[in-house]
Amino acid sequence: MKIPKFGLNRFDARSVDFFAADVRRAETLGWDAALQPDSQLRRRDTYVLLAAAVEEIWAGASEAGRDPASVGLGVIFHTVLVDEPALALTMAKSMAAGYYEYSPALFAPPRFEWAGPDPETLKRRHQVHPDFHHATDLEASGRVVDFLDTTVADAFSLRGGPAEVADQLVEALRRAPAEFDYVVLHPIPNPPSPDDPERGYTARVAREVLPRVRRALADG
Repeated sequence: MKIPKFGLNRFDARSVDFFAADVRRAETLGWDAALQPDSQLRRRDTYVLLAAAVEEIWAGASEAGRDPASVGLGVIFHTVLVDEPALALTMAKSMAAGYYEYSPALFAPPRFEWAGPDPETLKRRHQVHPDFHHATDLEASGRVVDFLDTTVADAFSLRGGPAEVADQLVEALRRAPAEFDYVVLHPIPNPPSPDDPERGYTARVAREVLPRVRRALADG
């Protein structure tokens, strides 16, 4: 199976020099690409707008007279790298709620159910700010939407310790309708800046997740 390039979209942004140094560190650790995300607080979430878009991309390529297979694809996974299972699940539920908040139509194809009040009502009632994706306390915001099923949480993020995250990622890539050129592992919760050089997200994923994923994909 094709092994995609793995990218990270969280770096030390205190200055240009700090950013450049952090990108160099990530490259040394084994990451393939550095990305600078847009803010979904300024416009609709780019990640959400691209979700489930593979067929539309291929259709547009065909209409333009291009070979759909020639169009490179990338995918972003919200990655809850949290060793404690219950906490990881709670944060993953907040991620699922964030997707529903911005694009409730995403729940329709898999026939997921939103059994609680409207997200805006929940945010006001429980002081979730600015949204379920970016709440400062993702454990608290996740508890607000505890009515969401585990299957729903797992559909919108990877979660758990390194082994669980790696295995979920391999399964998702193998089941995907297309192969990807780039896979971005968006860190949840948002790591501090600067990140811990040994136990932080950047180092742990490069050391404990990516090698396991690359080996599994290389084996087919």
